[in-house]
Amino acid sequence: MSSTLYPPEYERLKVADGYYIPPVGDVFDHENPHYHKPIKHVMEYVVDNNYPYMDNSFNFKFWSFMYYAQSRYLTRWLHPLVNGFKLVGKEKLYKYKDLFKDGAITICNHMQRWDMAGVFEFNGWRRHWYPFYREQLCGPDSRRMRVMGGIPTPVDIPSTRHFYAAFDEIHRRKGWIHFYPEASRWDYYVPIRPFQKGAFAFAERYNLPIIPMAYSYRERTGWRKLFGKTPLLTLTVGDPILIDETLRGNKRELIDDLRKRSFESMLKLAGIIENPWNYNDTEK
Repeated sequence: MSSTLYPPEYERLKVADGYYIPPVGDVFDHENPHYHKPIKHVMEYVVDNNYPYMDNSFNFKFWSFMYYAQSRYLTRWLHPLVNGFKLVGKEKLYKYKDLFKDGAITICNHMQRWDMAGVFEFNGWRRHWYPFYREQLCGPDSRRMRVMGGIPTPVDIPSTRHFYAAFDEIHRRKGWIHFYPEASRWDYYVPIRPFQKGAFAFAERYNLPIIPMAYSYRERTGWRKLFGKTPLLTLTVGDPILIDETLRGNKRELIDDLRKRSFESMLKLAGIIENPWNYNDTEK
């Protein structure tokens, strides 16, 4: 692969036949797979002990409804038109519905601004909540992320208590929680990057199944070139990953087992045969 079109770690990447590797250029931090690209600040927010992690105001609920409606009715047709979005595995929602009676945790690779729209398409009108990098509150997508269920990561011990209390309340309501276990967004990056522990610690905390999803890419051809040069998107949903009850006496091992099995599942869903990253590379 040309070093001017692909990151150097792509030399250790191999995908199955029929899967496309789009050129993305050398734009990432190859020493830190959780690297956050700089965010353009358009406003200022303070995330502290007084921040409303669970906002029950009328204003919040109104805008939440409006943005969800937009996502369901506008993005639903615009996403396939502009990005060629395809969802594979929608039937898993119904096949395993008994497992999801108390909620679930969804995970996927964070690879494009609209990637959450694909998760919403899988889950229908069910409300999703998700933690996000607190610096995003200062960025141009702040309002949308917040009213669509985003909860910013805390900065200190007091705010951490409120952060966990918010998710405890979400679980009490049997809400669905989404995580990007790679922690940061790298646009159209093919490999699955190492996972942080958050999603799997919450799965253990609430005894919830994990639904793995993974984006893969298709080459943009024909009339679709009228809508841009980026690759077309396919989101594939896997079978739920459940807690290994034999590990109940060892919390650390249980969480690590969930993380490893989820990582391996997402590799298969993305059509990756050889991946340049291991699930726990950032801890070595």
